[in-house]
Amino acid sequence: MPCESDTDMTDLRNEILAVFEEDGKRRATAAHLIDELDRRPVDFSMDEFDEAVTNLREQGEIRVKNPRASMYDQVILRKG
Repeated sequence: MPCESDTDMTDLRNEILAVFEEDGKRRATAAHLIDELDRRPVDFSMDEFDEAVTNLREQGEIRVKNPRASMYDQVILRKG
């Protein structure tokens, strides 16, 4: 049985992907995604956001165009 943090991480990943779907765009800054997530009933820390983005990148769902930039300035591209 998955632990609660695994479920929370899955929810956060799904919410990030939902922002891309709702915006109808394949490109967003991390700052935009964080702002959009703050408007949703999702509780997350910046570390959890970073972990979710890393997980989505490893799964091939997204790509970070400028990974050396500060987190807020990173451009995240939705694949697919």
